[in-house]
Amino acid sequence: MECEDGFIPIEGATNSSFTPTQTGEYALEIVVSGCSFISDCLPFTYISILEQPKQKFKIYPNPIAHDFFYISSMHPISLIRIYDAKGTIVWKNETNNFITDTPLPLNLSNGTYVFQVVFEDGTTAHETVNIIH
Repeated sequence: MECEDGFIPIEGATNSSFTPTQTGEYALEIVVSGCSFISDCLPFTYISILEQPKQKFKIYPNPIAHDFFYISSMHPISLIRIYDAKGTIVWKNETNNFITDTPLPLNLSNGTYVFQVVFEDGTTAHETVNIIH
């Protein structure tokens, strides 16, 4: 029930859980065997985390089967990191290009890795890449 609107029931809110879609004060009405109980009003603040648009980049080829990979982007790239399956950074390289051709680190064995790109404005994006030598 919305407390600020005279305890008017919210249409469709009859399940055991309810999440308001806007900030306000809400109460709960429980009806058992014809008897009803209305809880105290509780404040609810609706908070939204806006996702920033992802900055697209492309890694090719994928899978990587040779000694080089290429990254292209519409935005300047400042840093490239490669993470292994355990989340450990296994390689990083600073750059300031839109397109980069980079030698593949020799210590990387076959497997799946996460390539993270840090853009000049500080935002990041990632892509999963398979390496097959």
